[in-house]
Amino acid sequence: FAFHYAFKNETTAKTSILNVKNALKYDGLFIGTIPTSDTDYKEKQVTIPGYDDVFVEPTVTMKHFESLMNTNGFETILLEYFDTYFAKISQTNNKLLKKMKADKCPPKNNYAVFVFGLSALTTNPNANQAAKK
Repeated sequence: FAFHYAFKNETTAKTSILNVKNALKYDGLFIGTIPTSDTDYKEKQVTIPGYDDVFVEPTVTMKHFESLMNTNGFETILLEYFDTYFAKISQTNNKLLKKMKADKCPPKNNYAVFVFGLSALTTNPNANQAAKK
């Protein structure tokens, strides 16, 4: 929920990604949302769906976020703007969205939704050797 605070600066971002990597089981998924921007490590005013308040939070570009995750052994499964994802999911899961009342506050375009996988083959050199045999 608070992963975006990792993008206060590059050191904090890299440390936070390593913490996720070390805590996640092999073949685990890291799923979430994150505010995005056209700049990295800058505080921006962002809004959260369903709230009128404006918050100041660190942001990151989707390209930089994906690069940091991939560099640390995560495979990109999904990374797209939340409003685009929401529109697609609304076509197939509209009943669930209404039950959750998610249709009352659709997402803004300043957030991305992500799913990164942590594969034993990408993070454990011994697993890579075993897979080759």
